[in-house]
Amino acid sequence: KQVNFIETRGEGGYICTFPTDGYVVINDVEVPVLNQSERDSIISLCRSYNTIIEAQKPKYEGSRQLESSYENNPFDDFNQRCDAVQLVEGFGYKFFQENSRFIQFTRPGKQSGVSLSFNRLTRCFFNFTASTELDENKGYNPATLLIKLQFSGDAKAAYQHLIQNGYGKLKSNVEQSIIKRAVQKKKELPSNISDEGKISFEALMSQIVESCPHGVFWFDTQKDGVQIDRERFRIIAEKLGFAHHDGECVKVKQNIIYSINERQFYDEMKAYIHCKDDDEYIDICIAFDKFCEKHLKWIISRLIFLDENKIIKDTRDVCYKHYQNGTLIITPYDLQFTVSVDGLIFAKSIQNRDLILPDETEMEAGKYVDFLDKAIGLSDYLQKFIGFLCHEYKDDGIGYFPILTEAVPDPKLGGGSGKNIFCNLLKYTTTLTSKPADGIKYDSSVLQSWNKERIFVLSDTPKNFNYSFFKEYTTGDGIIKKLFKDEKVIPANQMPIILPTTNFSVNIEDGGMKRRVRILEFTDFFTHAGGVDTHYGCMFPQGWTEHDWQSFDYFISQSIQKWLQSGCKLESKELSDTGWEKLFNQSYKSIAPFIESNFDKWISEGYISISQFNEDLHNYYNAETINIKYQMTAQKINQAIGEYSRRKGYNFKPNENKANLGKCKVWERE
Repeated sequence: KQVNFIETRGEGGYICTFPTDGYVVINDVEVPVLNQSERDSIISLCRSYNTIIEAQKPKYEGSRQLESSYENNPFDDFNQRCDAVQLVEGFGYKFFQENSRFIQFTRPGKQSGVSLSFNRLTRCFFNFTASTELDENKGYNPATLLIKLQFSGDAKAAYQHLIQNGYGKLKSNVEQSIIKRAVQKKKELPSNISDEGKISFEALMSQIVESCPHGVFWFDTQKDGVQIDRERFRIIAEKLGFAHHDGECVKVKQNIIYSINERQFYDEMKAYIHCKDDDEYIDICIAFDKFCEKHLKWIISRLIFLDENKIIKDTRDVCYKHYQNGTLIITPYDLQFTVSVDGLIFAKSIQNRDLILPDETEMEAGKYVDFLDKAIGLSDYLQKFIGFLCHEYKDDGIGYFPILTEAVPDPKLGGGSGKNIFCNLLKYTTTLTSKPADGIKYDSSVLQSWNKERIFVLSDTPKNFNYSFFKEYTTGDGIIKKLFKDEKVIPANQMPIILPTTNFSVNIEDGGMKRRVRILEFTDFFTHAGGVDTHYGCMFPQGWTEHDWQSFDYFISQSIQKWLQSGCKLESKELSDTGWEKLFNQSYKSIAPFIESNFDKWISEGYISISQFNEDLHNYYNAETINIKYQMTAQKINQAIGEYSRRKGYNFKPNENKANLGKCKVWERE
């Protein structure tokens, strides 16, 4: 027969024996009787020789993946290589006996007998008993037995377990893809990677670590090609030093903070991509561009916030000035230079030169100090004024409104005095930006060109400039409106110093604003000299020597010290005679000539009757030499005479009684 079998008969069955034809008695002995246990053992033993058992196969949802990914999948590999004895003993079975073809086991809870048999040839188990989790009289290959007993039927969990224990041989292309993804995501390899694959992994990992030290944010999927991992992209950006600060992107390199625009961020992140395979590099770049088109702004807005506490900032008592070779720390009574400081520094605050301070407290003045002396006149007020501008600290108590004017009486004869050069030189010790005052709008767009510089210069303010608009800008918060962006409130301590420059005088009626204004007057020395460059034979500061720079830095540091020593207070200073004259003429243009031409006569007499005064004034208004469209009120005229009188040292009384004269205007020396 092609198939051999053993046949049994139970109760009610029949057999043929002697004297049926063809049957004879060979040995006449008593027929043995088996008890139930003996019968079961014999039948189990016979069944263990079954060679045509169809063992149950694992039911795994990823069977197609197994076919496409493996030359020998983990289940089949386990069936072929596992230790059968170790496997079932791990589930409580005990070795019973074995021969050249079978290994037999006794189930848990039973002392002896065959409960489970392993066929060495087919590498299948056969279960004889109904007293276990296994189905009676069913065959199991090792993988199915593992799934049933260890993972309660969860083939997926068993699959992962087998991979972790090194089972399964991957196809070469699949293995390389897994290696690449493991390198890209910095993950451990599965244990069933070949020895050749592990060598390839180490080589690729070494290459990535060298070219991409923070890992990669791209990964290759067999199905969808190269993809960009958004979270990995953000993490790597932060490891490269990118952060979010005050609504903008910055990059920290060593301890320097650089302002970064969106294009620079894009370029630096793209430059991080490294791949030896040219085709793969192009695929990564294509995926990168598509990703940035959708997510770049979002990524920038989600970068980690820069720790404000790590940024080195001026305080009320300390000022820091940064140079190429180190930092100068200025306190009220000490100058200390250090090569490095513990904290972060904005790149725009580092001067592009080395600092060289003199060894002695006094040194010969350079061109800058000489320029100040001739353009303004050296004084404590000047130094504290400069110190205020250069000390990058602001609070509610430091709310000054500095203005640069000229002492020349006639604005038409001014210009070229050095105001613009004075402002431009401040860039070499602090941050500064400038905007023409002509045509500005008195709204949130006024600071549109400001990018957080310490000083915001409004150059050449006209005669009727609205200085009072900037009242809140000096001590309060400010509102800024950038192009294509929403309005933003700037806290008072971050607002710039508004620094107007003008050829005209400044007449501010608002009392609160008047208390804030501090005037710095420029002489006409350089106006008559033909300009600063003509006088010194060089442009400032391009024509400076090393000594000139040394003198400049020393003078600035001394000015900051004087400012700090004053408790950050800058007292108001009276205008020069010519500066006051210009202010008076500008404020009372129609009446000023009348007062100036008659004042000496009035004070020589000590009085003038009101009737005579009105007659003289009438003649003045009707003179052919003047052209006055609007006459001032009596109150305004008295105000003008009062200011002029006080400037000349007289006390003016506009409505006094004089004997035999009636109502008079009276002057007395103060």
